[in-house]
Amino acid sequence: MSGPDCEQCGEYFLDCRCEMAWPKGNCLNPDGRPQKDIDWELFQELCELQCTQVEIANCLKIHPNTLSDRVKEKYKDDYSMIYKKYSDKGKTSLRRYQYLMSKKNPTMAIWLGKNWLGQKDAAQEAHATEELTYRYLEVIKQLATLQSSNASSSL
Repeated sequence: MSGPDCEQCGEYFLDCRCEMAWPKGNCLNPDGRPQKDIDWELFQELCELQCTQVEIANCLKIHPNTLSDRVKEKYKDDYSMIYKKYSDKGKTSLRRYQYLMSKKNPTMAIWLGKNWLGQKDAAQEAHATEELTYRYLEVIKQLATLQSSNASSSL
């Protein structure tokens, strides 16, 4: 075959299997292609917005596996741990914003009271109590009817 040969083993560069060709690149470009720059601030913001790994990778124009590898290189920790760290920061920001909104918006204050403090509407609770009482009384009446019918049939 004609064309460029490996300087180390002399094989045609596509057939070359020497260590110069591995783990990335080939004999003509032993370093492989240059790494794509990643905007790490954008990465952190996207994590805070709860974007998925695929969405973040698409936004950064890289493969999700590459994103995972590059996160591990930069932060010295798994993608899932780094994602959790920054997504939790986003949740904290959201809670802060909701809390501030509740000072101006009574609906938000009520929502936070129900979801964070376990508060309930009094009308809903009273209605539920009335319904349970009604059902209880119906069951008692049915039991009384059954007892009286059983008592009369045994005589």
